[in-house]
Amino acid sequence: MKKLVLLAMVATVLTIFNGCQKDELVSQLADEQLQAAVKPDVYGKNGFLVFSDSRKVSQTLNSLAKMSEEERKNWEKSHFFVSQQTIFHNIVNAELQLDVPYENMSVEELKNAIPPAKHSEIYYKYLNEGIIKEFQFSDGTESYDYSTCAPYLASILNEDGLFVVNDTMYQFTSNAFKQWNKCNVNDKTKLINTDESIDGIEINNKLKSSTVVYGLFAYDSGRDRRIQIGINFNSWQYLSNATIWRYEHWVEVISQKKNLFGTWKYNWTDMYLKGSWDYRVDFVSPSDPYMVIQQYTDNVGFYDYPNTYHIYASNLKSTCSIETGDIFPYGSIFDFWHYDAVGDLGEIYELRLTHFNWEVTGHYNVTATVAY
Repeated sequence: MKKLVLLAMVATVLTIFNGCQKDELVSQLADEQLQAAVKPDVYGKNGFLVFSDSRKVSQTLNSLAKMSEEERKNWEKSHFFVSQQTIFHNIVNAELQLDVPYENMSVEELKNAIPPAKHSEIYYKYLNEGIIKEFQFSDGTESYDYSTCAPYLASILNEDGLFVVNDTMYQFTSNAFKQWNKCNVNDKTKLINTDESIDGIEINNKLKSSTVVYGLFAYDSGRDRRIQIGINFNSWQYLSNATIWRYEHWVEVISQKKNLFGTWKYNWTDMYLKGSWDYRVDFVSPSDPYMVIQQYTDNVGFYDYPNTYHIYASNLKSTCSIETGDIFPYGSIFDFWHYDAVGDLGEIYELRLTHFNWEVTGHYNVTATVAY
């Protein structure tokens, strides 16, 4: 009889326990269904970011630019994502750590010391994987940089150079950008492995015009710290009737210091940046492509111009709209309309910068400039 009572008690406990499990399972499934039905404006999936629309891309770029290094890395962790910017910053810090053991040595100790390794292990890892590339400055000194053709998007690019906007997947490689319309977000390898325009995938590696101008390095009084600023601009026809063009417009600043063995390395500094530019758009008549029907020009300043834009960085890449000066995403669309005498929509013949003037101050009082 006691055995029957004990079995009845066990059965009752198991029934209650199973009921609780079912309640928890139903609650968990409900939460998952709710999350699936109401997706956030930006979230991580399969190691890359997914944005609801291009406006959210711009907002995220601006938000990330204002974060500290720790804040940005925590944001990435919350989205299950590691950016190329984080990878690059980790390389910069690893390269600087190679010099730490020598910084307090005397001159005599340095003479007898074995020099540090030329580069860190993480440097060679990402060099071999194609995340960074090596190059030489005009003065013959060597350095490295992002390999992607869109380094100004490094804060939202994963190792493969991917992100998604709505139902379109983008990839920025070293020499082209790819666009997969109505993509399958679970099949990123299709875009990565495709090198031709097919099945909704568009590949663009031909640019209409290009402006790449770098100013000279500006040095501190000891000539062991330096800073340089450069401007990049590309534009290309987006629609076959030439009524809409796209462009990329970005500024970069490089900050370096010379180590005890005479090697220049990236180093962190407060940067105070400002710039302005003029741009021009030439429109031609569809019926007579040699007749310019309108030239549109404007003058614009970067972000808070004439106030400076402040950021703590070692290698800054920042995209900006040529129309507003705001930090703006990839392939910005230019769709300013003009019509010819008979009312036909004018074709854009040229979209270009005609003048710019930028400056950046770092290392407390060292100012570098670039103009065109």
